[in-house]
Amino acid sequence: MRKHTVRALLLVVLGLAAAWLLAERAGGRLIVENDSGQPVSRLTVRIAGATMAFQAVAPGAKVSASFRAAEGDRFVVRGQLADGTVLSADYGYTGGWLTGPTYFIIRRGGQMEFRQGRAGA
Repeated sequence: MRKHTVRALLLVVLGLAAAWLLAERAGGRLIVENDSGQPVSRLTVRIAGATMAFQAVAPGAKVSASFRAAEGDRFVVRGQLADGTVLSADYGYTGGWLTGPTYFIIRRGGQMEFRQGRAGA
């Protein structure tokens, strides 16, 4: 009986360690919503050494990409609206595969919203 208890405890510890390692560098989904009323000419989003680039995002459109990041990594967002308005933001990543997608919502005047785990609009 004692041997089975030790074995079960070891399996639980190994399972928790594996889950922690997977969550540490979890893959995520980035969704950019253009609610600015005009096209986004260009947009780049950098995180954890990778860059996602989007071109000519139409008003009302959503674009998305996959990324890998660890808690504490930072999103660096740079871009431009069709009228020349500069888009610039810096957000910390606090999510993981359990929190759901990460949303950037571009509003009128180039204002940006950042949300993790729930729909933007």
